[in-house]
Amino acid sequence: MTTYVPWSRGYDFDGVLGGRAWQPDQSSLPEAVRTSLIVNLLTEDNLPSYHRIIAEHFGREGAWGTWVHRWTAEEDRHGQAIRDYLLVSRAVDPVALERARMAHVGAGFELDHPSAAEVIAYVSFQELATRGPTATPAGCPAPPSARGC
Repeated sequence: MTTYVPWSRGYDFDGVLGGRAWQPDQSSLPEAVRTSLIVNLLTEDNLPSYHRIIAEHFGREGAWGTWVHRWTAEEDRHGQAIRDYLLVSRAVDPVALERARMAHVGAGFELDHPSAAEVIAYVSFQELATRGPTATPAGCPAPPSARGC
């Protein structure tokens, strides 16, 4: 996942490290792409809630347990790559992003009395909703680091 993070473009933000303050004009991403990546990141950040719901329905042992743990680990990698890309490329205000993350995760996520079929459907829709925009966001012809999006 780190293949898509342009590490050499990164430098410190302002604060205790004495870096440069974030400004909106530092982002080279079109607004729609930036928004798509932020929404996908916030979805990935809420993994603890999704993991809990899946594990409550299917258990933490056996094949389902193996799957849910592996799925959670893989989704966490996606979130890390998106966050790293957004911060290293200075596409977002790091303070605003962290505030949004805390608000989103703090609110949690709950499916009211879901059936096993609803849990599987939710996971399927979540995968489809984040797969396309994360791999190649709208307005970006290739994975983000490949073209500087």
